[in-house]
Amino acid sequence: MQATARDITLVEHGNRIAAAWPVVLVVHDEIVCSVPEDDAERCLSHMQQVMETPPSWCADLPLAAEGDIASSYGEAK
Repeated sequence: MQATARDITLVEHGNRIAAAWPVVLVVHDEIVCSVPEDDAERCLSHMQQVMETPPSWCADLPLAAEGDIASSYGEAK
């Protein structure tokens, strides 16, 4: 399962998110972007929408995503 989560995160979702926002870190099935504070809510909303969209090769895969806005990775929940 972890390998599939990684494939979906990096290949399917990572590329779509990176096209819109600067991805600075990927950890297992997490994607971290660094954006100005004024863009944080919009970036998080976009990331959650993308990460909850199943890949075309498995359209009925149930996905859920959660995220946080913080000034550092260590402060994120």
